[in-house]
Amino acid sequence: MDAVTPSSVAIGGPLATAIVVNFALLTFAILRYIAGRDLPRFLSLKQIVRDIRPLKNITRLDLIATVVFVSTNAVSVSYRVRDTTGFVRRSGILSVVNMAPLFLGTRMNLIASGCGLSLPTYVATHRWLGIMAILEGLIHAAVALWTQAPNGFAKLSDKSGIVIASVLVAIPLSSFIRRRAYEMFAATHSTLAVCAVVFIYLHTPSSHVLESPKRYLVAVAGCLGLTWIVRLGLVLYRNVQFGSPSTQAAIRPITFALEESSIPLEDAVHIHIRLSRPWNVRAGQYVYLTVPGAGGASVAQSHPFYIAWWYRADDDFYIVFIAQRRTGFTERVFHMKDTRHNSGTRGGARALIDGPYGNEMNLDSYENVLLFATGIGIAGQLSHIAQLLKDYYDLGAKTKRVTLFWQVDSEIQLGWVADRMKQLRELDEKSQVLHIYLFVVGGFLSRKAGSTDFVERGERIVVTYRAMDTSYLADAELGRHGGSTVISLCADSQTVDQVRGLVRRRADARVHVKCLDFCPETARHAGALPA
Repeated sequence: MDAVTPSSVAIGGPLATAIVVNFALLTFAILRYIAGRDLPRFLSLKQIVRDIRPLKNITRLDLIATVVFVSTNAVSVSYRVRDTTGFVRRSGILSVVNMAPLFLGTRMNLIASGCGLSLPTYVATHRWLGIMAILEGLIHAAVALWTQAPNGFAKLSDKSGIVIASVLVAIPLSSFIRRRAYEMFAATHSTLAVCAVVFIYLHTPSSHVLESPKRYLVAVAGCLGLTWIVRLGLVLYRNVQFGSPSTQAAIRPITFALEESSIPLEDAVHIHIRLSRPWNVRAGQYVYLTVPGAGGASVAQSHPFYIAWWYRADDDFYIVFIAQRRTGFTERVFHMKDTRHNSGTRGGARALIDGPYGNEMNLDSYENVLLFATGIGIAGQLSHIAQLLKDYYDLGAKTKRVTLFWQVDSEIQLGWVADRMKQLRELDEKSQVLHIYLFVVGGFLSRKAGSTDFVERGERIVVTYRAMDTSYLADAELGRHGGSTVISLCADSQTVDQVRGLVRRRADARVHVKCLDFCPETARHAGALPA
C-alpha cells in the first residue's frame, strides 16, 4: 500500500461522506417540495398550447414524457455509430424494437389493465411507439436507398425493404378513414401491421431466428399471441359456464315521459346483458360487447360500453348499457330492439363480453364530489353516483355532497336515464346528498322551455334551458362547499378544458380532477364510446 493512501482516505473520506449526505438531504428536500406543491398534478393540468386544436390537449407532463422518449431513441440510434452501415442497421433494429409492444393492440386488455395503465395512457403509449417505429423505419429505408448500389435490388431482402417502406407510409395514411369508417380502418390497420412484420422477416439477412433483429420479431409474435390467448381466455371465462345459460343481450326501447304522453326515443336504446358468470361490478367499469346476431361483420366486432347500472332479477344478474344510435354497430343493434321482453325476463340475442376493464377512482374519499357529463357521457357517471350513495349508507363514506351537471343536445335525451335518476333520488331520500342539474341546449319539448330559463322537477333536480357554464358552476360549488373536492369528467373537450383551467387558476391542493377513460368527442356529436 502506498504511504499516501491512508492520509488520502483520512482526509477525503469525511469530505466524500459529507458531500453524499448533503446531496441526499438536498434530494429529500426537493422531493418534499414537489410533494407539497403537488407538482405532478400541476404538470398534468397545465396545457402547452390551447389555441391549436391538435395540440391543445398536450400538458406539460405529456411534453416531458415525450421529450424523454424521443431523446432516448435519438441517443440509442446514434450512440457509438461510426459509419453509415452501422447507422442503417441500428435504425432498423430500433424500429423493430419499438414495433414489438404495438402488437398488444390499442384496446384495453388484461395485460395493460393488470399493469395499472389507464386507457388514455395506454393509447398514447401505443401512438408514440408507432410514430417512432415508423420514423426510424423510414430513416432506415431512406439512408439505405441513398447508399444502395444502382443494381442493388435483385435480392428478395431488398425488394422486401421497399414493400416495408410503402407499408410504413400507408399505416398513418389509413387514419384518415378512422372517423368515417372505423371498422374498415381497424381491419386495414391490422392487415398493414401484419404485412410489415412478414416483410421485415423476409428483409432481415439473419439466418437464425434468435439472431438480431429476428429475435425481436419473435417478441412481436409473442406479444400478439399472448394478447389473443389472454383475451380468448377471459371471454370464455366470462361467457361460458357449464350448467348456466350463455350471456344474452336484450335490446330495450326507451320512452320519454312528457306530461301525460310517452314519446319513444329514436336515438338510443338500453342493452340489458344477462351475465353467465357475474362479478362484483364497480363504478367506472366498462366492457367490450359483441352481438353476433346484429348482422354484417358483427361477429368479428366488439365495442366498448360503460356499465351504466346493474340489477338482479329472477336469480339472474344484469348489467345495462346506454347505446346511442350512430352508424354501423349501434345502428344494427337499434333495429334489434324488442318491446316484448320486460326487465328480469330471459331472452334476447346471444352476446359475448370482454372485461370488465376500468379502474375505480375512489371518489368516496372526498367530501365534495362534482360530476360533469355531456351527451352520452352520463353513462360513465351514473355508476359513480350509485357507488357513492351505497358507500355513504353502508360504509359511512366521508362524502357530504354529490352534484351532477349534465348537458344534452335535445330535451328528449333526458329520457335516456330518467327512470334511473328517479331510482337514485329514491335511494338518497334520507340523506339528500345528491343534487342534479340538467342543461338542455336544443330540441325543447316542455311548454315551460319558452317562458322560463329553468324549472324544478322534484326535489334536488333542476332543468335549465341553456348551455352549461362549466367554469361558473364549478367555481360556485367550490366556493360554497369547502373541504376536499374531486371533479369527475366524462364530457366533451371544451368542458374538460374549462374545468382544468379553473382548477389550475385556483391552485387549491384540496381540489382534484379525474377524467374517465372514454369521453364524448364533442357536445353536438356525443356518441357511443369510441371503439
